[in-house]
Amino acid sequence: MKIDTISVPRTNLRFSVGASAMKKIGDEAVRMMIDRTKKGIDIDGMPFASYSPQYVKYKGEAGRVTDPVNLQFNGEMHRSMLVVATNNNANISYGDRQRALIALYHQTGNGQPQRKHFGFTSEQARRIMDMLTTAIRKAVKSGK
Repeated sequence: MKIDTISVPRTNLRFSVGASAMKKIGDEAVRMMIDRTKKGIDIDGMPFASYSPQYVKYKGEAGRVTDPVNLQFNGEMHRSMLVVATNNNANISYGDRQRALIALYHQTGNGQPQRKHFGFTSEQARRIMDMLTTAIRKAVKSGK
């Protein structure tokens, strides 16, 4: 951990936990989002809005799960999520533009009921903070 004194009373703390640690945290965050979404729960801990009757029929005839609402037909949206990590950052996004647009439509409710899936519940955010805290402690111990 490096501490730079810029000017009194301002202090700038900088640390690097390493790209591999941030990638691991980012991958776990993605897994948490996908697992919660598959259970039909949004970032506020509430069930997703129902599918339309027409979509329930279409999805059911295709042999897909219709309850709970899990925002998954063939898994492409979830599989397209990726993590790009640096020493102090993990960026989670969609690698496929079409899947990103579908995710955005669900998230914002553009033309359909809003289903806030991209993000974290309070409990998930606490778990991510715990992982970051552990990574920072390891970095401080190792003198990074």
